[in-house]
Amino acid sequence: LTTTEPGISLFDGYNSLFDLRRSGCVVADKNATPPSVGKPAQQTTIKVVKSDTELAKELGVDASFAVKAPLVSANASGSLLRSFKGSTNTVNYLIQAVQSYVVVSNAPFALTEDAKKLLATKPQDFLVRCGDRFVNAITYQAKIEALVSFETSSEDAALKLEGQISAGGTVAAVAELSG
Repeated sequence: LTTTEPGISLFDGYNSLFDLRRSGCVVADKNATPPSVGKPAQQTTIKVVKSDTELAKELGVDASFAVKAPLVSANASGSLLRSFKGSTNTVNYLIQAVQSYVVVSNAPFALTEDAKKLLATKPQDFLVRCGDRFVNAITYQAKIEALVSFETSSEDAALKLEGQISAGGTVAAVAELSG
């Protein structure tokens, strides 16, 4: 499950209805092997965006909220959307780079004594205190998004540039870009 809960760690309880971390109910075996850490994976995409609505869709943001929200409360995607200026002689590319890795515990686990007692006597309280599941794997991810705009002298030049890059040409021919 995707969560916005900061600091979540292996063997934490989790309430999926409220997206809340619950700790102290599940423990790993004392002689357990350390968790395994996966190899980092990287994915980079470059997409042509022609309108603020299209950009909002690619960013997963509500376009009307991001445009109306005050700058102080806006997240990075909202700020990127707010800075978008589309025109017929501009080519806009959204570059997204994501790196991630997974940490998995294959260790035996058990409920703590307090959690076992609570489950046996007050199951509803157990659900509130410990959640409806626990964490046995975590994916750590970082994402960078950039909007690169090329302003040309005419609409024809913009279409030609868009066609060159979209057909497999490199953006590096126009400007040096690296992740």
